[in-house]
Amino acid sequence: MRKLVVWMLLFAGIALGAAACASSGSSSMSGAAPASNVTGTWTGTYVFEPSSAGNGLATLVLSQDGSNVKGNLNVQGPHRFAPAVINGVMSGNDIRVTGPDLTGWMKVNGNQMTGLINGVLPVRVTLTKQQ
Repeated sequence: MRKLVVWMLLFAGIALGAAACASSGSSSMSGAAPASNVTGTWTGTYVFEPSSAGNGLATLVLSQDGSNVKGNLNVQGPHRFAPAVINGVMSGNDIRVTGPDLTGWMKVNGNQMTGLINGVLPVRVTLTKQQ
């Protein structure tokens, strides 16, 4: 359970979050300039795989400096923990999320961000940018 909580903290990261390639399961980082500005507040849901592991609501507040993305993730659901810090690198509309215990991809499409983050358990994230 503790590893699950640690993973969730790092998942905050969702912001960052990436069904970045939900259809293909992979993404290419070509080093392209960011095509999107993800600065702002993103809200939505997360679902573990398997879904029996839980789901809930997520709020991700991001800032972007060039291709570098940072943020704080708060979640509401069966897993309670302090806000997590997220770091990522953006190329085109893809965000590569890294951390000591997680990896993943987020894909930005307009005001939607989806992704798959791999930690102790994979988690799918779907977020919408708030105005």
